[in-house]
Amino acid sequence: MAEIILLSIVVLPLLCTFFLKSNGALTFLTVCVGYVLVSLASNDLENFLSDSGINSLDLQLTDLILVFGPVLLTMLLTRKALSNQFKFLMHLIAAACAGGLMALITAPFLASTSTVDIFDTWTWASLQKIQTVVIVIGALVSLSLIWSGGLKNRFRHHK
Repeated sequence: MAEIILLSIVVLPLLCTFFLKSNGALTFLTVCVGYVLVSLASNDLENFLSDSGINSLDLQLTDLILVFGPVLLTMLLTRKALSNQFKFLMHLIAAACAGGLMALITAPFLASTSTVDIFDTWTWASLQKIQTVVIVIGALVSLSLIWSGGLKNRFRHHK
């Protein structure tokens, strides 16, 4: 069961990028934003929710929402954004890296909220071995896609 959960998290951005033609580069960067939110803002958000009287959400569930929410929203809002075949392949690479990073980020929260032992799986061990590669390739591909997309308008001459 733990293998299926981890593999589903890894494959979800890849499938959404493939079928929805959504922006894989923005998806990867949104996973990075989710990690920053979890790392730096989740305790403050938990205090805010507690002060507001919303005590039904525990910290792990809040952290999962902070990672998955923006990623799913980004994939939906950027659907039908891709047309170029080469860029589409690059976006698929970025989306695969986004899925790997999302699994690495959310596995500790999933392990603490469920009875499934995620850390004792082949998928988790493999993800940990390649985490640096996933992050570096995802960042390089995502940034190069964003930079190349923004440069074409800069060199146009306005009439």
